[in-house]
Formats: sequence, C-alpha cells, structure tokens
Amino acid sequence: DARRGEAVCREMSLSTPNVFVGNISRDTLPADVERLFARYGRIVTCKIKSEGYGFVEFEDIRDAEDAIRALDGHELEGSK
Repeated sequence: DARRGEAVCREMSLSTPNVFVGNISRDTLPADVERLFARYGRIVTCKIKSEGYGFVEFEDIRDAEDAIRALDGHELEGSK
C-alpha cells in the first residue's frame, strides 16, 4: 500500500508503453509529471485526473520500463 502523496508507477500492459501514475497530489500539475517522466524518453501523452492518478504514454516501451524502475515511490512536489 502506498502512503498518500507517494506516486506509484505501474506498467499498464506489456504490449503498450503506458505507465499508470497513482497517488498524485492535487497540487501537482500535468507539466510537473511530464517533466519528471521526460527524463526517460519521448512522451506521447500525459493525462492527469483530478482523482489523483494519471497515465503517461511513451513512444518506446523500453523508456516506460526504465521510468517504472526509476520512479516507483518517487517523491514529487514535496509528496512521496
């Protein structure tokens, strides 16, 4: 179980380069998430829902896998 504010990254499907990002603070902007994930590769889309979760789609599945390994439990905007 993730604590409130701790971002949780999970790959959505082995066949697509989508990453689920959960437990996002309401103060976090989509641009903040995109900037963080862009370190790992080219992003196709970044959608953040007001309920505190979102999806980041990479161009390449290997970049999505790298982001998941590096960012699971990562602190963003002062929240973990």
